[in-house]
Amino acid sequence: MSQLTPEQIASIMDAYKITSTEDIHHAVKDIMKGVLQQTLEAELDVSLGYGKYDRSQKDTDNSRNGSYKKQVKSSFGPIDLAIPRDRQGEHEPIIVKKGQSDV
Repeated sequence: MSQLTPEQIASIMDAYKITSTEDIHHAVKDIMKGVLQQTLEAELDVSLGYGKYDRSQKDTDNSRNGSYKKQVKSSFGPIDLAIPRDRQGEHEPIIVKKGQSDV
């Protein structure tokens, strides 16, 4: 796993105006939420076989059908996610499984 460069760390510090360990905690929580959310979206892309706005690649009768809210517990506190779903209910998320409440 690669490490962040000093420039990337400075960018995060500037974006979150980090001045305390509590600020670091909130930044890491936000980053974790973003990574989880993007991974959930990518999982649905793979499951359906086409990207969110790339209907030209669509080769299935199934399609996106919005999302549902889910709150999961983490070591950084609760995280609110929007779990994407498909019309036929065939998609099974991997990173945050159905019924999973802790990450």
